[in-house]
Amino acid sequence: LQSMNFGIVFDIDGVLLKDGVPIPGAAEAMHRLHQPLDTHHGTREGNDEGHKVGAPRVPYAFVTNGGGVLESVKADKLAHALHIPVDHNHLIQSHTPMKGLLPKYADKNIIVVAKDEHRALVLAENYGFKRAIPIQTYSRQHPYLYPAKHNPYFNPHHEQMEKARVEHNTSFIPDGTEVISAILMFEEPLDWGEAFQVMVDILRTEDGIAAAGHHPRFIAPGTQPIHLYVANPDLVYAGQYTVPRFTMGGFVSCLNTLFKHMTGADLQFTYFGKPLSGTYAYVETILHDSYAKIQQSPSSSSALPSPNGSLRTIYAIGDNPLSDIKGANNAGDQYFSILVRTGCFQGEGNDAENPAKHVCKDVVEAIDFILKREQEDHAHP
Repeated sequence: LQSMNFGIVFDIDGVLLKDGVPIPGAAEAMHRLHQPLDTHHGTREGNDEGHKVGAPRVPYAFVTNGGGVLESVKADKLAHALHIPVDHNHLIQSHTPMKGLLPKYADKNIIVVAKDEHRALVLAENYGFKRAIPIQTYSRQHPYLYPAKHNPYFNPHHEQMEKARVEHNTSFIPDGTEVISAILMFEEPLDWGEAFQVMVDILRTEDGIAAAGHHPRFIAPGTQPIHLYVANPDLVYAGQYTVPRFTMGGFVSCLNTLFKHMTGADLQFTYFGKPLSGTYAYVETILHDSYAKIQQSPSSSSALPSPNGSLRTIYAIGDNPLSDIKGANNAGDQYFSILVRTGCFQGEGNDAENPAKHVCKDVVEAIDFILKREQEDHAHP
């Protein structure tokens, strides 16, 4: 394999895992892309003592529209599930490219959205945003914004919720008078109703100020000074239930409906993740660096490096035609899209709107296809 100049991009949910549980055969398929484990020298590299294989012998990366945790945390979970070493630098989540927003918002007041306050703060602070406010914190400190949750008159369980709540440390405590510059959504929140109300309240104003007694300065139709950045455009994802579950794209669709009712204009926002081209440019850099390292490793002494150290083919394996396949098909001739039937797509034949270059039953069949195709191409260049 070392003399073959190809790389692989794996989606995670619906291809390798479902709700964190490995899809049958996925771990064994990944093991085929690694060196045997060197038990004599104890080379258990990486992030899990349960590895059954050594270092990769094929450059690959994981690109998922999921998120909500640091890349290192996600890599550790994936390593544990598949029993392989996973370099967190080779795992791209939909919000990973949001690090590029740092020059603009590092010192600005921003609202950050994740399933809970802790997840939102960990991501924001590790990415370098110094004045990030989790939406749950903002809502609690402005209880009049969402009384259904924070007013004891409407919520008889309010006192128990406050006692059970864990306080999260943050260097920035909002008081309601601060100007909000942007909202960053790392993942969908657990309480959609709360997020809808607070986000519309902020996005329809000129400054996001929500102090008690303050009359908001509403925007003119078609203007929106406070921008929204959203990780993951997927409407649904494949979980353990037979029917796909709603995710961030579904949330934004509902949010846009509410925003338009209140302002008369569509919501303005920027998506990150597949199928957007920036994600694929990001992963290409990772794959080419990985390929160069494999070519230089001692086990690759007989390898035949390709011209300029470039990869001839990048296979992209995914289960969602609207994100995985569309993104790969639009990323350039170097990409070869492979659709599997273990996730969002489970139909016969190929997807009509975003057809893949090849369709497989699962990731096991996809790896078989790739290795056979590459061996044939290498034997008959």
